[in-house]
Amino acid sequence: MLIVIITIKTTSSYTPGGVTWAYTPFTEDKSTNTQRILFSLANTFIFMGFVITATIILILLYKFKCYK
Repeated sequence: MLIVIITIKTTSSYTPGGVTWAYTPFTEDKSTNTQRILFSLANTFIFMGFVITATIILILLYKFKCYK
């Protein structure tokens, strides 16, 4: 955890500055608090959608015995 914090603080590519990451499609610098809350909820649902989809795929692969 300490290494992650140090990396984020020292690496310029991790600092905010006009970069939109793949897991945060809804970002805007000048938005109201309500918009920020809605954007964060949308980002959360998108991320959870990926996690749930990946979990379902893994369960289906296991169910249909797609393993060695």
